Amino acid sequence: NYNALDYDDKILDGFYDLYGILAKSTTEKMPSLVDLQGTPVSGVISWEVVLVNREVDTELLKLEQRALTMSLQSRSESHGKVGIDLLQKIAALVSNHMGGPVGDPDGMLASWRALTNQLRLSNSNMVLPLGSLTVGLARHRALLFK
Repeated sequence: NYNALDYDDKILDGFYDLYGILAKSTTEKMPSLVDLQGTPVSGVISWEVVLVNREVDTELLKLEQRALTMSLQSRSESHGKVGIDLLQKIAALVSNHMGGPVGDPDGMLASWRALTNQLRLSNSNMVLPLGSLTVGLARHRALLFK
């Protein structure tokens, strides 16, 4: 299955998640990251790309370091065992970074659209760095948690 990550899959730098429909796509082939980055920013957007790249995404690197610190503390406190407590702490880290609990889905969607439009314009690029998403929908939260 090419549409999902498995539990044991590792996400490496350079991984990008393409979501939506590319209007000019004439092939069944996944577009390259270079092609997607070269797409001009426009007002009509039917797709998004979220990129994992710790080398240039300092916010993602900071989040990863915080999660690693949590993991080390948890292992120390639980004598090397990883438990549900650590998973809950990392889930809270992800949720807090991505706008907190979703009490109002429509409001969250509006906030996400505003943020991503601003990021596209400020970066002059259609590709969004994962760490820069301070509002995230379920797919963004799942990717960050992974």
